[in-house]
Amino acid sequence: MKVSLLWRRITIGLFIALMVIILVPAILLWQLPRIMERYGVFDARWQLTSFSPRQLVIEHASFRVQQPGFAALVEMRNFSVSWQWAGLAMPKILQVNIAAGRLRWLPVADQPVPEVADDAGPFTLPASWQLPQWLPQQIHVDHWRWQLPCTRAGGCELASGLQVLRQGQMLDARLMVHNTPEPLELSLQWNSGEGGTKYSLPAAQFTLAGGRFINAEFITSLVGDAAGDSPRWDGNLGLTAMAPDAAWLEFLGEWVSVEQWPSLDAFTNPVTLSLVWQADAEPLLAASDSSDSSLNYQYFLNEIHQRLHGKVELSALLLSAIPVPAVGDLSGQIRLSLAARDGVLLQHALAVESQVDALVLPDALATLDTGWQSLTLKAHSASAETPTALEALPLALDIALAGKVNTRLVVAATVADDLQTLNIEDGRLTLDAAQWQPLEGWQLSAVALDSHFSLAWQQPELRFSLLSPLSLAGSVKMEGLGVQGAQLALSQLELQGNPQLWQQVQLALTGDLAVAAIEQEMLQAHPWRWQGSVKANAPGDTVPLAHVDGSLVFDDRLTVTHKAILQESGWQAEVEMPDVFLLAGNPFALLTPLWPELLTLAAGRTGGKGKFSGDWQMEKLRGSLAWRLADVGGVYDTTAFRRATGTLNLTLGERLSLATDNLVVGEVVQGFTFAPITMSARYNAPLGDLMQGQVTLGKVEAGLLDGLVSVVPATMDFSKASQPLEIELTNVDLGRLLAEHPSSDLTGTGKISGRVPVELTKTGFIVREGRLAAQQPGGRLQYRSARVNDIAKTSEGMKVITDALDDFHYTVLDSGVSYDENGKLMLAVRLQGSNPALEGGRAINFNITLEEDLPAMIASLQLGNQLGDDIKKRVQQRIQRRSTP
Repeated sequence: MKVSLLWRRITIGLFIALMVIILVPAILLWQLPRIMERYGVFDARWQLTSFSPRQLVIEHASFRVQQPGFAALVEMRNFSVSWQWAGLAMPKILQVNIAAGRLRWLPVADQPVPEVADDAGPFTLPASWQLPQWLPQQIHVDHWRWQLPCTRAGGCELASGLQVLRQGQMLDARLMVHNTPEPLELSLQWNSGEGGTKYSLPAAQFTLAGGRFINAEFITSLVGDAAGDSPRWDGNLGLTAMAPDAAWLEFLGEWVSVEQWPSLDAFTNPVTLSLVWQADAEPLLAASDSSDSSLNYQYFLNEIHQRLHGKVELSALLLSAIPVPAVGDLSGQIRLSLAARDGVLLQHALAVESQVDALVLPDALATLDTGWQSLTLKAHSASAETPTALEALPLALDIALAGKVNTRLVVAATVADDLQTLNIEDGRLTLDAAQWQPLEGWQLSAVALDSHFSLAWQQPELRFSLLSPLSLAGSVKMEGLGVQGAQLALSQLELQGNPQLWQQVQLALTGDLAVAAIEQEMLQAHPWRWQGSVKANAPGDTVPLAHVDGSLVFDDRLTVTHKAILQESGWQAEVEMPDVFLLAGNPFALLTPLWPELLTLAAGRTGGKGKFSGDWQMEKLRGSLAWRLADVGGVYDTTAFRRATGTLNLTLGERLSLATDNLVVGEVVQGFTFAPITMSARYNAPLGDLMQGQVTLGKVEAGLLDGLVSVVPATMDFSKASQPLEIELTNVDLGRLLAEHPSSDLTGTGKISGRVPVELTKTGFIVREGRLAAQQPGGRLQYRSARVNDIAKTSEGMKVITDALDDFHYTVLDSGVSYDENGKLMLAVRLQGSNPALEGGRAINFNITLEEDLPAMIASLQLGNQLGDDIKKRVQQRIQRRSTP
């Protein structure tokens, strides 16, 4: 009975075991495709060769891997897995062998991409770094091909092999690539150790060996304390690389485009890099606590400041210049060491020396024609005190740029680790260029700049000031303007504000600008000098504006002081020129070639004061100027004037107005002497055509030969072809008038008055129907000429005339006056009177027509006056021109 019950149980147990052996694999094979699809593995196919409790052999297997942004087809041949049972527990995989396999990259666009849930949680380290139990003790892949996208159609292939050996928590993995110009091997040595702390990765070593081309080693570990907190990340990275030779370039050309690579012929020395560090890992992990990248960055920096703990040593050496795209041929070295504890920088040292030849400039700089061919950079930073604040790391910087414009910047500064604060305690910028064309049409020469300054920048505010006077020298030439020998010296230059809001930046400038000569068609080439100050957005200003105060000096002869206010909407200025004493010379003639060649100022003084304003388009120019004359004397052409005194008032608006109410000229000599002359007049013209204005004459009077000449008030419109005027003569002494005539044969007495209408034209003036007459009771005329007396001896009629005019007492002297543009003066004289000694004083009437070349007569009068040699020379030249047909 007991035996029967035992066999029954055995039979039932065998039956159940048989069912498990049959059903479990069947269920697994049935559900396996669905399980694989959950992990992005599709279209799995295999051909089973053998299956036993200890081994699985598959002759052929293939499947497609589909992940977001990645798709590949995997094929394997002679795939075998062997394992070992340990009781009823999961079997231990002993070995995985693959005789041959291939991974072929598939175009992602051709494959549907399944949706994958996005895990938005923060990054955390694994709870344990122990190797998984299912990892085989050995993995052998004899031949594996990687068909990957490259520059060739259809892709390129890498042939490789893989060996993985595991002993407990130690792992040794090696990947060998066979079809490279030199064998390429990537290895990993992993030792998880037996630690049970939360963070335990005693050692991981990655090695890349590529013959002469590249060799690298990376050793790292993450170790935690017994409490499972404060993991420390240790690492060591070493790299040696050479420029690829022809074989490597040909190989790399299959994977990347090397046609645009610069030549590496000069790269004969290896690049070496060494990096060693020990650091607290918590700040790195803290950066993943927020999905906002800006918050991540700030939080990361805060954690660094509070908890930075460890050390870093970096050394990189590049003896041969490497062509770097968009930079140039780079060479140099860098050394860095850091040590910190609990957020405090205990020690740091940085030394950088680099050289860039065949410098590639950005487009914005290339257009400035600096011609920079090379750049030399030297940087040094080291702890002066312990500890060193991360907010103020010391930095010494020396940057030199060589080319058409040699430039050098040397600074001693402190900089914050977040690069948001920079403080340059001592900076010097120098620049020199023999020839430079920074802008089209601008030619600079002999340029030299020396600036010694300090600068403080804390995002977004900038503060700049000079430590010693700034000097800038050079010459500038552009179309229509040249500045020779300019020298600028700034004793003060201060800037404060946000550079992006430049109109609100506070500016204080005090300086001196001297120019040897300004070459411009409206200026003579003489020295200029400006001294003054500029203050912009000073404290207390309610709107953005600048104050520009100073003085402008021309040739040490003319000085103009100014006070200007510049605003966004426009500008306004007050200007004043202190009196210039003309006895020392006429500086206005030296100022501009537009000065009238025939005008000479030789005595007196003159100056002015005014206010002007306008917009930056110069479309709304407004202003006023009061110009003073005090005892000014000189010559215009053949006219001399003396003691001109008064004020000329200039007004600018929609029109230009020039007026005087008190101009007095002591004397004007133009053949005759006019003294004094008083004038009130106004000229008004549109700004667009200043020559088409109107002159309004008020009081215009001149003393002449003990009488008076005046102009009847009138308005002249120069937009018309001619201008009518009327001149009045009052009580002009006839005796003095006759005495002024070059011929002294005729003398007399009396006073002449009358009106002469004058028409001014573009070529001269015309007189029609003028009328002059002697004042009652008349006067005397005496004509005594030896030549005429000789003629009278042979002519009875002429004798009667000469006898009558020998002592003619007139009661009526009346004359019509006309004058044409050719200079011909016509006088139609009517005389009534008698000679008491002739025929008992009977009444005699004369009607005489006189013709005179007035310009010639005036010239003759001028030659007889006591005038300067220049006037006499001009008069003689004028006489010669008139006498030449």
